[in-house]
Amino acid sequence: MDAITVLAELKGNVATMGYGLAAIGPAIGVGIVVGKTIEGVARQPELAVDCRS
Repeated sequence: MDAITVLAELKGNVATMGYGLAAIGPAIGVGIVVGKTIEGVARQPELAVDCRS
C-alpha cells in the first residue's frame, strides 16, 4: 500500500463523515419547526389548519 492510496482512502472517509455532519443541521431545524407546530396547536387547537400549511 503506497502513500497515495492511504491518502485517497482517508480523504473518502473524511468526506463521508462531513456529509453525515451536514445532515444533522437540517434535521435539528426540522425538529424545532415540528415541535413549535405541535406546541402552537396545543395552545390554540382552532389554528391547527393554519399551522400545518
